[in-house]
Amino acid sequence: MNTSVEALENDGSKPNDLTPPKEASQESQRNEAPKNEVQRNEAQKETSQSNQTPKEMKVKSISYVGLSYMSDMLANEIVKIRVGDIVDSKKIDTAVLALFNQGYFKDVYATFEGGILEFHFDEKARIAGVEIKGYGTEKEKDGLKSQMGIKKGDTFDEQKLEHAKTALKTALEGQGYYGSVVEVRTQKVSEGALLIVFDVNRGDSIYIKQSIYEGSDKLKRRVIESLSANKQRDFMGWMWGLNDGKLRLDQLEYDSLRIQDVYMRRGYLDAHISSPFLKTDFSTHDAKLHYKVKEGIQYRISDILIEIDNPVVPLKTLEKALKVKRKDVFNIEHLRADAQILKTEIADKGYAFAVVKPDLDKDEKNGLVKVIYRIEVGDMVYINDVIISGNQRTSDRIIRRELLLGPKDKYNLTKLRNSENSLRRLGFFSKVKIEEKRVNSSLMDLLVSVEEGRTGQLQFGLGYGSYGGLMLNGSVSERNLFGTGQSMSLYANIATGGGRSYPGMP
Repeated sequence: MNTSVEALENDGSKPNDLTPPKEASQESQRNEAPKNEVQRNEAQKETSQSNQTPKEMKVKSISYVGLSYMSDMLANEIVKIRVGDIVDSKKIDTAVLALFNQGYFKDVYATFEGGILEFHFDEKARIAGVEIKGYGTEKEKDGLKSQMGIKKGDTFDEQKLEHAKTALKTALEGQGYYGSVVEVRTQKVSEGALLIVFDVNRGDSIYIKQSIYEGSDKLKRRVIESLSANKQRDFMGWMWGLNDGKLRLDQLEYDSLRIQDVYMRRGYLDAHISSPFLKTDFSTHDAKLHYKVKEGIQYRISDILIEIDNPVVPLKTLEKALKVKRKDVFNIEHLRADAQILKTEIADKGYAFAVVKPDLDKDEKNGLVKVIYRIEVGDMVYINDVIISGNQRTSDRIIRRELLLGPKDKYNLTKLRNSENSLRRLGFFSKVKIEEKRVNSSLMDLLVSVEEGRTGQLQFGLGYGSYGGLMLNGSVSERNLFGTGQSMSLYANIATGGGRSYPGMP
């Protein structure tokens, strides 16, 4: 029995187009007719056996030929066949397809003779490395590679390669380079290993020559564009500090929301900004950007209300902390800041899961708006455990001594932020992050993750002087000695010369 992916995909025979079916059958009968009775009986027996469905057989052994991408143990889990099992062709077909669908192989087929089951593999090549030539710095290239979805160690796949090529072109367009040409070539590094090289012929940038905001009367263009990624090019825009007007296509869909936010920071709560319309002249690489703007009226704050289901903090204390004031022009940025201030005030009392929901009650006729903060306090929360990770050199106790919260402590948001800042100030870590993990309604774990930074410094100096001759100095310093948080420094200065005597001097 021989089962392969190719056989499973092509399950039929094709007649000879040059010979009529009837004549072919007669010719076959004449050639294959037995000359005596014994031959006739043997031929009938063989024909009968070949037309029968293969019988179930017991598996005596299983082996994998040409397999290096995975262990035999993992392959056994995929095929779901064990020594001693009774299998038929259908079960073997299922096992072959399961192996092929792992994506590591060009072809997989199986042979089953005398109870010996063998799976044969033609493996895909591995990607030994990915290079981008013709564009950017190493840091920029690393950023592009992360968007391409292809990396060292992956199996080589044509579809994956095309996807990476498309992603690279899209990323270049998002950075403002249009008409870029990307060619892909492969270089054989060793048997079964390929180097993938993307040759980039970067296209030209498109510049926004004019931006039009139809319907905008209350705000100037520069104010409207203050938060936008795509802006009209300034005169001499190539100079530092001026807007170059370069089109950033990947940010264009978000600019309508940014413009709306500019209006809402200035009290125009009903402002509506259309989707952008971009007209590009590829012969000059100039573009015109067009929006339709409905500004509406400007609102002032008529009143501020705080509704809290459990007054764990006095209302007067909460009101005093707010930035939003009565009779002020409404500012959505202040509203967001105040929601965070209220959250902090409640969370500092131990209510970590408090929720603040801002709401607005507009009076369009008089241009007034009432600001309402609805607060759901929730349960008191305590720290269940503090879990530290990423400290390969620095000991746990050095980290814990900087934390203002520990197990069984009442939650405090300000202390949590100060703990994170305190770890950063140590200077031992390149990255610091404290995450909250909810255990239940009253317990929380703190997950402290750090990434060790460089804490040592080595310096050498070489000089020459008429008095001291050749001078050599060096210093070694370490700010986190053996992960204990202690500092140490050594300094040495060597001079080869003696002094110089002058007439009249002793």
